[in-house]
Amino acid sequence: MTVNTITPQALSTARSRACPLCQTPAGEPCQPKPAGDHLARYLDAYTAGQLTRAYMATVLGELVVMDACVIITEPAGLPAAVASLLADGHTLTYAPDTAWDGWWWADLRDGNGRLRETGSGATHADAAADLARRLGRAR
Repeated sequence: MTVNTITPQALSTARSRACPLCQTPAGEPCQPKPAGDHLARYLDAYTAGQLTRAYMATVLGELVVMDACVIITEPAGLPAAVASLLADGHTLTYAPDTAWDGWWWADLRDGNGRLRETGSGATHADAAADLARRLGRAR
């Protein structure tokens, strides 16, 4: 999803509640680096009446991949090469590798949904860093 959709107010609202998926306490991100939260946290805030239906429709409409493990990241927690592309309408999704236990993929897609680059690593942060390295070589 494009990170531009996650407004500071919505992020604060979602984080004001404990995550129902991973039980991260209120005020802390579900994933520290890059900082991000499970979609379940946003859905919990919506069902509590703290986020609007229109806002959630926008967020859900922009998701490229929906999986139990996808984390919505903040732009500040991403490598600069990746964050700048997200500001230009690219999307970033994380997914576990089903063949390699504990390994993660980060896919970067352009505004039309076409795959631009893929990174991988042992954690979400490693996958994003690998993606940034690959983007640097592709220029």
